[in-house]
Amino acid sequence: EMLESFVFDGLIVIHTCLSRGVQVLDPLEAHGVVAVAAAPFAQKRWAISALDELGETIASLIVGEMGATTVEYRDTERPGLAARVYYARMLRRLARHADLFEDEPPQLLGNVDSEEIVAAFYAIEEPGLRRSYLENARRLGEVELREELELWALQEENK
Repeated sequence: EMLESFVFDGLIVIHTCLSRGVQVLDPLEAHGVVAVAAAPFAQKRWAISALDELGETIASLIVGEMGATTVEYRDTERPGLAARVYYARMLRRLARHADLFEDEPPQLLGNVDSEEIVAAFYAIEEPGLRRSYLENARRLGEVELREELELWALQEENK
């Protein structure tokens, strides 16, 4: 809604948040924009969703120009995908703190914002994965001095 005064017919608007789909851009569709959600989730793989075929085509072309491939995800599938991706990234970052994978390129480690880690947690339905996710989030918060992440995980563990 904050962007509505800046958009115009035919403008391509892309957001790159993995956990949120293209529906967050719905208010802009009334202004004639081409709305796309496109976010990397693996090396050279991007999750995309769009409001129409034109948006899907544009997203595929843009991502293809970067040498990557696209996978279409419905908006309802994105939070679960984000949770799994963030879980894997937390594990890789923790492994790096344990002096494993020292020579791994930084782009594969994928820094994940603490707020995204928290938001993705609520999409996890499997009890074992929820527990492990919290443990790793707490440890990541501890070793990377992200106090807000560590405290959130401790609070969730004690619920």
